[in-house]
Amino acid sequence: MRKRQLFPVTVSGRDQRLRLLQIIVLVGGYLAGIPASLALDPVVGAALWSPQPAVSELRPGLAVTYDYARRVHVDDVEVLSNPVIGKPLDNIAHRTIDGKVLTAKRRPGLAVTYDYARRVHVDDIEVLSNPVIGKPLDNIAHRTIDGKVLTAKRAMMVAAHIRGLIRFEAPGTYTFRIESNDGVKARIGGQQIWVDPEIHPNRWSPPIPLVIDTPGWYELWINYYQKKGTSALQLVWTIPGSESETHVPPEVLAHLDSQVGQ
Repeated sequence: MRKRQLFPVTVSGRDQRLRLLQIIVLVGGYLAGIPASLALDPVVGAALWSPQPAVSELRPGLAVTYDYARRVHVDDVEVLSNPVIGKPLDNIAHRTIDGKVLTAKRRPGLAVTYDYARRVHVDDIEVLSNPVIGKPLDNIAHRTIDGKVLTAKRAMMVAAHIRGLIRFEAPGTYTFRIESNDGVKARIGGQQIWVDPEIHPNRWSPPIPLVIDTPGWYELWINYYQKKGTSALQLVWTIPGSESETHVPPEVLAHLDSQVGQ
């Protein structure tokens, strides 16, 4: 009895070879987890780069520009909001579980930019008139009676733009509290989580629950000012599954070169 063919082929010559190629692509795509709908007919009509570059114009590798924010569709990255030029790629052979993506780089700590003048409301520091880039903050755990503010070189009339990223390692509800003296405004992932805008002594926010659906890095944005005397700025959290409140640790904080001076 003649054995039944798994993929009957009734065409010949070039068409037969093309059909076999399509079958191989379909099966390979299925085994690799690629939707079969992506295994389409051969693509034709690719345009030659014009004019063809001279050898002296070519640089090794592939140029890459990064941006760091949450996306859910490839169309979300047609335009990069905060582009950062990365190290060129030798080739495209990247796969990781929890390591860095391609040649992307993050710097430890949070970028901070200072300005020194008298302020009485957090909205007064949306734009810094004489910005001075400061030493990055390991975390946000500051309280002093008469010492310097954060990593600034002064103890009074200090404004700070703090910019960076915070990593949430698991989905769930993270509960934050913020202590400030004087005014503060804070956002995570583009959402305002707290504002206490005017001059005040050391004062804690109520618990601030933040729901995270997708683990990863999110933007951390804080504007803060201190007028004179005592100063405080602290960021603490309780992570999902824990009852202990701790300072947000340095290992989940970082910043990008593009965030320095913002």
